[in-house]
Amino acid sequence: MYKAFRAFRLDWPCLSFGVRPRTSPSAGKNVLLLTGTNANRGELNSLMLCNIFVPEVRCSNRHSESSTSSSSDDDLGTNDTDDGPDSERKITQRKQLKTELQRLENDAVLCWKHPGTVNRLQICPRNPSLVASMSDNGNVYIWDTKFVENILDDSLRRISQKKGGKKGGDSSPIQKVSLDPSFSYEGHKAEGFAVAWSPHDKGVLLTGDTSGAVRLWMPRVGYWEISEEGFEHPASVEDIQWSPSEPNVFATACCDGKVRIWDVRSPGRPKIVIDAHDTDVNVLAWNKLKSSTHLLATGADDGSFKVWDLRDLSSSKPIVDCRFHKASITSVDWHPTDESVLMVSSADHQLTIWDFSLERDEEEEELQSKIQKKNKNKKGKNYKNNKGQANVEEYPVSLYFLHQGQKDLKEAKFHSDLPGMVVATSETGFNVFRPLNL
Repeated sequence: MYKAFRAFRLDWPCLSFGVRPRTSPSAGKNVLLLTGTNANRGELNSLMLCNIFVPEVRCSNRHSESSTSSSSDDDLGTNDTDDGPDSERKITQRKQLKTELQRLENDAVLCWKHPGTVNRLQICPRNPSLVASMSDNGNVYIWDTKFVENILDDSLRRISQKKGGKKGGDSSPIQKVSLDPSFSYEGHKAEGFAVAWSPHDKGVLLTGDTSGAVRLWMPRVGYWEISEEGFEHPASVEDIQWSPSEPNVFATACCDGKVRIWDVRSPGRPKIVIDAHDTDVNVLAWNKLKSSTHLLATGADDGSFKVWDLRDLSSSKPIVDCRFHKASITSVDWHPTDESVLMVSSADHQLTIWDFSLERDEEEEELQSKIQKKNKNKKGKNYKNNKGQANVEEYPVSLYFLHQGQKDLKEAKFHSDLPGMVVATSETGFNVFRPLNL
């Protein structure tokens, strides 16, 4: 189950977003995020700066004991009768979990036009007002959002000053503003999905496209100097990540199934090439904790995800190789304070959180072996309980939390400053939540 939960939709689905912290003095938390739309016509797209209230979830003891959960109606108890002392609480909780975007507490959204679909969006960690977006038209845009942030602060101030105002309702909190990009680049020959700001040097940026090209951006006074050679790939570059410990090193995920480690000081060929997956490598994530920066997670088109120890690649084998998901992996993200916890989202409509420090004891191993043998003897029958759900014993021991209810998940991230808080976007909108067991 969840400690806090909020579901909401914007005008159009969003493929990518960035998160900025904002705490609320009231119950629950306010999450400040920047996102961009995937509209059915290019001229309808926009960037949106959203301040979203995430209420705490009041749940019964029966629900709080669950260690794996989802936002589906079954797991919330909709198949149970609504009789008994907890019935009103159950109904209230189900309504809360299905809340869409309406004026709750300090909800506010500012939007401005964006040229084309926002394929990928990244907030600069060294300057959160600096934002890079990559469009389906192949162009990259740099935005200075300080002006919009000031307008949002004014809007929130006016909301908080209202006395006796009605919470909830159908009024839209979306306000349109005007903002032009401070810089744009048209040098990519194809659209792209790979964007990464350096966590070490302010304004240094990497972008990659589906033609296999990677551009290195170096900030200058009033513009960027962009290197257009030295980091070519034989297939589409799907994702890019800077090393959290080495300022000149970055990794790329490529559709040829390989992950490449590069050093910007010696362009031309990668320092390391990992035969990571049998299909396209869609996403990757470097563990940012100081003791674990040697860990790199990758996710592929076949639904597999792996964890690599970059200190020892002699065996060419990952330390984790998981094939739980049934469709392409769309994002991977490490927990900001727990080195062993990894979040994975997939096009199979599931978001999973894994704790690789968990181990099954000998009795559990024996039980699991018996279950697997029993299922194998049933000639492929899918064993389920009387509610049609997979039995708990069939889940991997390292699976810490399972979130469902969003269709075709696109991206998911841990909130860096709100412990355990997760933001996920999908074809059916956003979910912002904090698992009860995290």
